[in-house]
Amino acid sequence: MDDKLKVSWDTSILRLVGERLKSEVPSEYENYIKLDSKGKLEYIKKNANILDVGYDKKLLEDVADILHPLLEKVITEEVSKEIVENYFHRFDAAMHNIFEFRIVLEKYANSIKPRSFEEESRLDIPYYLMIVESKFTADVNLLICLLIKSNVKYYRTRRDGKKEYVTINDLKKIDEETLYNKLTFLKENGFSVISDVCDRDLRNSIAHMGFIVFENGSVAYENKAIRKVTIITKDDLDTKTEKLLNVCHCITESIKQFYGQKYGFTRELSKLE
Repeated sequence: MDDKLKVSWDTSILRLVGERLKSEVPSEYENYIKLDSKGKLEYIKKNANILDVGYDKKLLEDVADILHPLLEKVITEEVSKEIVENYFHRFDAAMHNIFEFRIVLEKYANSIKPRSFEEESRLDIPYYLMIVESKFTADVNLLICLLIKSNVKYYRTRRDGKKEYVTINDLKKIDEETLYNKLTFLKENGFSVISDVCDRDLRNSIAHMGFIVFENGSVAYENKAIRKVTIITKDDLDTKTEKLLNVCHCITESIKQFYGQKYGFTRELSKLE
């Protein structure tokens, strides 16, 4: 990717925190905007749990425990070059756009007060879909590609539970597979810590506008295959979104940790350790 097109995750985090403080703690916002970039990062580091930024260190360890052995097994000079040159910036771009979208939502939310619980949930719903369709899907595709390179045969799981083995040689074909098949494949190959974090029924309902938002902010959506309706609270929606974003953080950070330990590639995705 051209250097002029590279984006900064850290810059987006600084702006996102600013918008969040402006909305929730105006007095803190006035102090925050007076800090330089280093000071803002230190502020975020001290208040990471409150501000909901950074990543879960325990989850990062869990992801590294399953991802590092796979990388160790398949990484060659050619594969390494492909990941560093083609995937890192793609992942950064996805995370940058996710945060930029969130910043727009925060700004919009700040202009409407008071807000109802229903309005807040309606602002959050497209954010969940955006994470699934961008960074999470890119992560899933890469993991499947690595598993195939490790000689694991790719298969689709049919509705009757039987496996149908198919030949997939490039990411384009992997991308064309259904999310159901891809997540099932990851789960059955030891990556449930990643596959289980995505609520496909919620994703499908949002994509097809098949959900209902109640006045209290609760969201109802359906698994059409088994005609099962699920109702979650706004807090549940926030938790699902946080977990999804968290695992996306951890996958890329884990890959970069691997490169740092093995090859001295040390550019961190986030400074919020």
